[in-house]
Amino acid sequence: MKIGIISDSHGSSKALERVFGLFGDADCIIHAGDILYHPPRLYGYEGYDVIKCVELINGLRVPFVSVRGNCDSEVYTELMPGYAERETTVLGVHPCKIVVNHGTRLNTAAMVSLAKDCGADIFVSGHTHIPVLEKRDGVTLINPGSIGIPRYPSSGPVPTASLIDGGHISVFDIWTGRVFLEDEL
Repeated sequence: MKIGIISDSHGSSKALERVFGLFGDADCIIHAGDILYHPPRLYGYEGYDVIKCVELINGLRVPFVSVRGNCDSEVYTELMPGYAERETTVLGVHPCKIVVNHGTRLNTAAMVSLAKDCGADIFVSGHTHIPVLEKRDGVTLINPGSIGIPRYPSSGPVPTASLIDGGHISVFDIWTGRVFLEDEL
């Protein structure tokens, strides 16, 4: 089982292209929301291209599972049918059961509770743009950080993503591969 996990791309085609290349042999890719829309201050920045993002996502050869983030808009559904339809989704990727929610309105306790209510081992979120990898009450919490508008680490933000490969989970810099967080399932 190999699962690529990203969040908060905010229309960064350059970052999406990079992670999709890194996750080329994944069994699926999970996006925890804030897929296409980016704040007005980012218009004109190199690598921000909503149409190219849509083309990249639609061209994937592996399942792409996404949830709606607080910046996702229904106006994009004409470009991508099924775009961010749900706030929460639950999926089984043997041997795990995973809950995905952007996390806008959920604190850690609520994430753990929702995962347990769904019988899940893993809860994937985004929203904060800061990576998290921790275990709470039998649930592994994963926030891959942001590939589009990073806020981690404070010494100089770098875009981060997460990978579940077998029983190993890592959060890493998408450009250098430097691992910031890692654990076993």
